[in-house]
Amino acid sequence: MQNFKKIAAGLMLGLILSGCSFGGGIGADAVKAKTEAFINSDLLTGGVKASILEIKEEAGLYHIKIQLDEGGNKREVESYVTEDGKLLFPQAVEMLTAEEKAAKEKETAAAAKPVDNSAILASITKAEKPVIELFVMSYCPFGTQIEKGIIPVLKALGDKVDFKLEFVNYAMHDEKELAEETREVAIRKNAPEKLIPYLEKFLEAGDSAAAITAAGLDAAQVETWAAAVDAEFKVMEKFKDKATWTNSTYPPFDADLAQNTTYAVEGSPTLVINGKVINGLGRDPATLLSAVCAGFTTVPAVCADSKLSTETPSSGFGYDASATNADGSCE
Repeated sequence: MQNFKKIAAGLMLGLILSGCSFGGGIGADAVKAKTEAFINSDLLTGGVKASILEIKEEAGLYHIKIQLDEGGNKREVESYVTEDGKLLFPQAVEMLTAEEKAAKEKETAAAAKPVDNSAILASITKAEKPVIELFVMSYCPFGTQIEKGIIPVLKALGDKVDFKLEFVNYAMHDEKELAEETREVAIRKNAPEKLIPYLEKFLEAGDSAAAITAAGLDAAQVETWAAAVDAEFKVMEKFKDKATWTNSTYPPFDADLAQNTTYAVEGSPTLVINGKVINGLGRDPATLLSAVCAGFTTVPAVCADSKLSTETPSSGFGYDASATNADGSCE
């Protein structure tokens, strides 16, 4: 069995010798997919498989955490990718002065301490039945991250809250995102009780067919519902007409346009509790539960009784890994 130190070194050397170039891709999820495919197909040998656990913006690049798996033995390395997905850098060296280094070490130590969300929680408006609105893009890795975090909260609270999954009024992840959001709006409208079961499976691997089956939906019926949503909001018609695109860059998705305007939504994810946009919270189930429970006029016992995970879900699809970042967004 190969030594992981040698594997990682080989990976880094391969990146340097290859020129680290591979084409195309806009947005974190596309860069993640292309980078992962490039490493596995062009750089690794001997049965070693790479998967990207995290991707986040940092200093004008994407900072990625790569897991190398050799027959169940795993190791993590970190690299950087340009935002256009064309250049991959093995590592980065921060050019810090002694003062800057000391300040960063102090900041890191402070970040390791438990986060005090008391001010945020205290600012949340109260209601007998809190209304939770979550705006996402269906293929935004940070949107899927918070969806994985909030589903356990919704399952714990059940009908004690009114949850609304809504969509940012433009799509950054091409036609597949428009199709998926059209499908989810159709399910939301026609079979709302199936939406969370559908999402749970969809977030596993981005497989809508498997999610339809898992939620007990009829594929042909969902297609009919989705066609009606598409016709109502002219989703694909606008996709084909670039004159309608936001800044000539992103196609519109207008199913929740009024709500986007009301809350001045600027990206995925955006969390709204009882009509107030909530910023700065973590995306782990325990933190999200505390935020939702802070929105009750009379707090139900389940808020204290539920012991949900404090681990931040990984960005993107899959439930295999946890992440430390909870501040990324698609905007």
